[in-house]
Amino acid sequence: MGETWAVVDDEGTAHEVAVSEGRGSARSWWAATPDVARRSHASARDAVVLVAQACGWPIAEVLAPGQVAKADVREQGETAARRAYAARDEVVAALDETRTLLDGVHAALGPTCADAAHEALPGLVREVVQCDETRAEVAHLEARRGALLAEVDRLMARDRDACVVIEDLRKMLASANADLAAAREECDRLWARADEARAEGAREMREAAAKAADDRASGRGHTQATLFAQGQPDMAFVVGIKGGEATAVADTIRALPLPGGAQ
Repeated sequence: MGETWAVVDDEGTAHEVAVSEGRGSARSWWAATPDVARRSHASARDAVVLVAQACGWPIAEVLAPGQVAKADVREQGETAARRAYAARDEVVAALDETRTLLDGVHAALGPTCADAAHEALPGLVREVVQCDETRAEVAHLEARRGALLAEVDRLMARDRDACVVIEDLRKMLASANADLAAAREECDRLWARADEARAEGAREMREAAAKAADDRASGRGHTQATLFAQGQPDMAFVVGIKGGEATAVADTIRALPLPGGAQ
């Protein structure tokens, strides 16, 4: 079953990558976009990283399904902070309103009753702070704060893992580049030897052709012919021929015994 991962680049753009688990005895993962596909035997995240590198995306984050980007976490944190500030402002406004009411009561009742009202002010403040709505809002903000801190810790751990994976990939790439350079040097050396061999063969062929031409021109060409004489089935004669005439080298005729007679 396929999943949709996301790669966030340095500009904050999210690129979707389809991930599926490969088939076969060796466990593997395939990651693909409409243009690029890569496979990894390590993890689905590694396959997504390979696709991002092939597409030339500068990787800022790799998000599994359901994970939230850092920018979203930051935005949620800012929203929670704004809500907390708004709740605080509401509490301050309520306290200010309470003080205004108490000041009005003080002015209406006179000095003696006003003093009693001011003495009751701390209790009123405690009631406002400890009311159910205020407690619920504070509990919500604390829970949200804890969740945000946990998400930040998880993201930091994931970034450390991503850095380890990227470093391993860099080492693998450096090793592959070194092997490629060595292979290229070996190919260059073999090509140079092949060029030298071709040049040497061509030189020898030219020399042989020139020598044959000289021999033909000067009549130094030498061939041999084997003759069988009638009445002597067990003997053969090798005749050397120079300059195209057998008579010129009659002294080179020699008899060769044939075991069992000529066939």
